[in-house]
Amino acid sequence: MKQDFWAIFVFSLYVFIVLVRLFIYAYIFPLLKKIKYSITTPLVPKGENDVTVIIAARNEEENLKKLLPRILTQKYNGNFEVIVVLDSCTDNSKRVLLDYKEKYDNLYFTEVFQDRRFDKYKKLAILIGVKAAKYENLLFIDADCEPASNRWIETMAEQFDKYDLILGYGGISKDNGFTNTIYRYDTVYNTALFMAAALRGKPYMAVGRNMAYKKHLFNKVGGFRNHYHLPSGNDDLFVRDVAKFAKTTVCVSPDSFVYTHSPKTLKELFFKKIRHTSISSHYRTGTKLFLAADAFSRIIFLPYLLFSSYFLYVTETKLAEIVLYLTLAKVLSEIIILKPVFKHFKESKLFWISTFANIFLPAFVGWGMMYGRLKKNTLKKWL
Repeated sequence: MKQDFWAIFVFSLYVFIVLVRLFIYAYIFPLLKKIKYSITTPLVPKGENDVTVIIAARNEEENLKKLLPRILTQKYNGNFEVIVVLDSCTDNSKRVLLDYKEKYDNLYFTEVFQDRRFDKYKKLAILIGVKAAKYENLLFIDADCEPASNRWIETMAEQFDKYDLILGYGGISKDNGFTNTIYRYDTVYNTALFMAAALRGKPYMAVGRNMAYKKHLFNKVGGFRNHYHLPSGNDDLFVRDVAKFAKTTVCVSPDSFVYTHSPKTLKELFFKKIRHTSISSHYRTGTKLFLAADAFSRIIFLPYLLFSSYFLYVTETKLAEIVLYLTLAKVLSEIIILKPVFKHFKESKLFWISTFANIFLPAFVGWGMMYGRLKKNTLKKWL
């Protein structure tokens, strides 16, 4: 009887883990539908929405030289302006902007000067950019990014016809090395989760390097008033604040993609993840439970599969057979739902490292969250 009890317990726990994974894949399904719709229904742009592109930059002289031509020469029938906020710069970024200002009359810039008493974080720079914006429709990109096409503004801004919060894809440029590979996987997987949540009417995050919203949303919640004291959250916590009343969508057109570079080393990635996860405690309770269940089921699935398969093979062969069928269902669900998502975001090869990534990344991020709480001073650096 005791042996039967443990066999049922081990089997039941495995069933629970698989059900969590199947729930996650089902949760992502609306994103798959959105991707298929975007492929079969090409965008017919009207270019009627006037847009302000806002770029907050701190010592980004070289990156601005690359980014500004890509932004200022975008194909767009409507009016658009570009506002660059120089955030406590000590390099020659201002000189770069002055040079481009001579060629483009829709380029504007202002400065936030250093204050030794406190770090104003990136939020003040964004706030100044929003206040200076001429147009109601705001589009954001970071200085160290590049849009994938000259239709970036067009594809993102077209969504303003029906929506007032648009979440875009902020990808990672391909490079050699383990850090780049694992970060690209993490980016695509997290994008699948937060875009699916947005499509289900429960947005919880965005990437600040590629998002758009109307100015009235910003004013309605008082900007970053609720979390101004935190070093990050100009994207995630802003989405949290406006989630209940914002008409939200995602933009999955490849022309709307934006790319940046990954950290060079795991140490750099570690501290970058610390900064991002430092605000996860401010997510809504339902979101935290959802993300915790996802992380737990990802990290434990393979080790527990190996253990339960062996244990049940020895003690209860019939239950071991059911474990096999459940495992096949889980794998097929991944192939049917996740693989097309990775393919659409141009990272199809990364799908095949899921087994390793799903163990490494949750453990890596979890350790970062604990370390960040113990070493809060590591979060002060503006990234």
